[in-house]
Amino acid sequence: MDVSDPSNHELTPNLLFSLNILHVPGSLSLPWEVNDVPHGVIHHHFYRSAVAQDDRDYYVYTPPNYDSAAKKSYPCFTSSMVTVSTREAGVRMATPT
Repeated sequence: MDVSDPSNHELTPNLLFSLNILHVPGSLSLPWEVNDVPHGVIHHHFYRSAVAQDDRDYYVYTPPNYDSAAKKSYPCFTSSMVTVSTREAGVRMATPT
């Protein structure tokens, strides 16, 4: 039987169930630690699907100092959420720290 800690408000975003998150801080060089480095911006967009006849959404991460008018190329990361996790959880996991 899974029991969530009611005093711990850090939860794993999931559509079927919720689990508490326990974070044990480590060295700042670890990839999951939030560091004092420049961060980009996550943009949330919507579009109308002609095939599904409904509204869909997607996220775009632009790196720090992104200039849409510049002729610079940027790498592209794509992800398809095919699990029970929410899109927001996928964005959180994919966002560079």
